[in-house]
Amino acid sequence: MSFSISFGDVYLMGKLALKIGQAFTKGKKSAPAEFREVESQLYSLSAALNAFSSARESSTIAPPIVDKSKLPKNIPSHFAENQDIILGMLRSCKETLSHLQTIVDKYSVISTSTDASQPRLKRWTKELKSDWRKISWTTEGGTLNDLKGNLTIQTNSLNLILGVVINSQADRLQTGMDHVSTMLGDIHEWFMDNLKGKPPGVAGATPTFGVANAPTFGLANAPTFGMASAATFGAASGPSGGVPDDNPGTPSAILHFELHEQSGQGTNQICPRAMLSQKVSGAYYSASLRNSQLFRCCCPSGQDAHRSAVDAFAARISGEERSWLLYKVANRVTDHLTSLVVKGVPPAVMYDFEELLVHGLSVLQTRQMLSRSIGTMLAHSSGLDSETPKANVLDLVSNATTLHRSITAVKFISGDVHYTRDNVDFVQMLHYKSIDLNRILDEAVLPQSAFEDSREAEIVVTYGKPEPKVPADGIARSILHLTLSSKVQYSEGAQTVFIKNIGCTAYDSDEIARPTAAVTVAFDFASAEAAKQFRQEVEAIRMDLYVIYLAHPRADENTLIKLQAQDVHTERMHICDADITILQSTKTQRFRLVVRSKSGYSVLSQELTEDFFQTLAVRNRPDYNTMSYEVYMDASGKRVVAQCSQGFTHLVFSDSKIEQVFSMGLAAVGGPSERYLTDASQPS
Repeated sequence: MSFSISFGDVYLMGKLALKIGQAFTKGKKSAPAEFREVESQLYSLSAALNAFSSARESSTIAPPIVDKSKLPKNIPSHFAENQDIILGMLRSCKETLSHLQTIVDKYSVISTSTDASQPRLKRWTKELKSDWRKISWTTEGGTLNDLKGNLTIQTNSLNLILGVVINSQADRLQTGMDHVSTMLGDIHEWFMDNLKGKPPGVAGATPTFGVANAPTFGLANAPTFGMASAATFGAASGPSGGVPDDNPGTPSAILHFELHEQSGQGTNQICPRAMLSQKVSGAYYSASLRNSQLFRCCCPSGQDAHRSAVDAFAARISGEERSWLLYKVANRVTDHLTSLVVKGVPPAVMYDFEELLVHGLSVLQTRQMLSRSIGTMLAHSSGLDSETPKANVLDLVSNATTLHRSITAVKFISGDVHYTRDNVDFVQMLHYKSIDLNRILDEAVLPQSAFEDSREAEIVVTYGKPEPKVPADGIARSILHLTLSSKVQYSEGAQTVFIKNIGCTAYDSDEIARPTAAVTVAFDFASAEAAKQFRQEVEAIRMDLYVIYLAHPRADENTLIKLQAQDVHTERMHICDADITILQSTKTQRFRLVVRSKSGYSVLSQELTEDFFQTLAVRNRPDYNTMSYEVYMDASGKRVVAQCSQGFTHLVFSDSKIEQVFSMGLAAVGGPSERYLTDASQPS
């Protein structure tokens, strides 16, 4: 079937890719493990199409992505050729998505819900679960692996095109325009060769430069959450610290974890071997879960005394060791509400646990709250008077559950002005992720990648009633806006922690805000031990902010190129299922390279040298020997953040086709190599 296509179709194609990706997400429990990668790639394709659509609407739009009817009559002939190339690639995307839509329509059914306010969801039929290998997943009759390869090629090609046409705006000279035409021709040739060529990952594998046993970070062989009875994962058990074994005959790993209950003095372990109940496993984003049992006990005693319902809000606890808070879980034995802490989730299944359970629960509960116009510290809306109101969802919470009992006073200092409160009822540190409000209300499935991490954390200080003899000022709580520029000052053995250069907003009992300029806040504690613990909790959440700072575009950075790769490695890191991004600062014009795993657990960030592209043009190879930052998870599941002054020597791809597209990405960002070459620098 031949599809007509125009640039105006790109927006609807992006919506369709998102819709199909959501169908793959909802169908996890009734679908094979391989669907997880297709789901992720569909979300990436949707993001690429949306970025393409947004570029067309910008004021600096490039002629290659303008409809022909809007171009002047005297436009050079090569622009028409460039448009034919781009439209041909978009036509391929449309064919793929239309074919997938027919499969979704044929092999899925609408889930019913007792709650009419909840979005309706699709799930896969039993026929698909048994016959998915027989289905023609591509228009050419290809397998699911062929589909995954095509989606990767289409996403990378679109991102490359976008990078070429956007970067061309900085150089309107004829040499720059000729470079655009050459680049588009190269991208089209790569696109055609690989889309109809061999399956991904079998041809042209590059040498691994002696890192075959390097630690593997990410989810190349991601286990499937809840495929078997109870919570069974399809994770293969490979050699410790090495590349996972891809042998399908390897026994599945069962997810066991520790369960702790929060109490007034901290947490108490109630089960060393808990697991998710069979009904919960894999069935996420569904309001029907609200009365289901959440956990099963695998203790030797088999008492199963910690049965609890799913009706809870979940968030991660800040710090280098990942643990999660389930807030106000209903204990079905005592009928009391309690807060639980989950620890000890195996690294091999941690991302699925976070994505499908923790994130899924937070989305479900946020939708319930905001649809009823309820706002709390767990979730609330903002910007309701703007064109794009936001839903803010609790993402991180500090472990400082009882420290407020040790605070004797909080002092606000701005120059010679001092303000002190000594009746502190509660202190907590929170971090939020946000998304458009209409999306969380209307879309049934929303992956973590759809949310944006805030670049600041909040320290919420709630006050009790003032002493009778103290004049009341009406302030009920203060929110301190902690950023990376905020400085924490603490001396060993002291009972005071200072936080300098921190924004502050005070609220009265009517929730009327009173923002102030940056101040210094002093927290006085009853003991040096409590002060030290508070400082550690502040630094823990600041480190989480720092990882966000490394992994994502900053306020002054523009995204120039974003590509996907199954495997990327240096001499120290091996990142699976990676997003590779090249960013440019609008202030310094410097470029930054970021390689991030889909899980976000592994990040490689490096500000490229000022002469990076000149060196590339002269030596015909990139130079990465400058300061870099590495974030990864060790074998025990603990996060490590390392600074490497000498950078790394090489960036290697397991698939030569991806290495080729990365080279084209560098060429798109750097522009024509001739601009960097002088008579003295010409390569011999």
